[in-house]
Amino acid sequence: MLARWAVKTSWTSELAGLGSQNQDHAWLPLEMRQRLAEEDTPPASSWVWLAAHHDLGVCQQIQAHVTFDRTSPPTPGKAPRRLLASCLIVNGIATLVYSFANRTAFPPPLAAPHGLRMWPQPSPAEFPPPPVSHQDLLLAVSSYAPWLALHDQPFDHAATGTTWPARTSPDQP
Repeated sequence: MLARWAVKTSWTSELAGLGSQNQDHAWLPLEMRQRLAEEDTPPASSWVWLAAHHDLGVCQQIQAHVTFDRTSPPTPGKAPRRLLASCLIVNGIATLVYSFANRTAFPPPLAAPHGLRMWPQPSPAEFPPPPVSHQDLLLAVSSYAPWLALHDQPFDHAATGTTWPARTSPDQP
């Protein structure tokens, strides 16, 4: 339920920022938003993490829209890969959400974010959740230089390092 709430909050924040007159400019398709309202779980194309944040007095949301064409210039008739990246920090808890526009998502070739993976394939629960720095959260939402190597590459989880390693000790980030 917490993963679904994190996705819903991310998407709601995006729509609120657009204003009522610009809802048709939402980054993710209307069908995805309707499916989220009807189902008990987040979409399979969303990834969600939970972590502890050092600052108990912070309430902040960070979002980024990413479009990554499969070819340059874009191939006519092929939709670009799209992502809504969102981080919400509230009273010492941080959620990080990657929402891909479709199931043929392109995986981010980034180091696994610190924290617990809540969706899909949740990692074992820990309390308190592992800590994450503000800088790591900011980079997880805003740094896409490693994605440039994916230019016109097929989607391949194994080749791009999206098998998220489990933490082996509470001290491991």
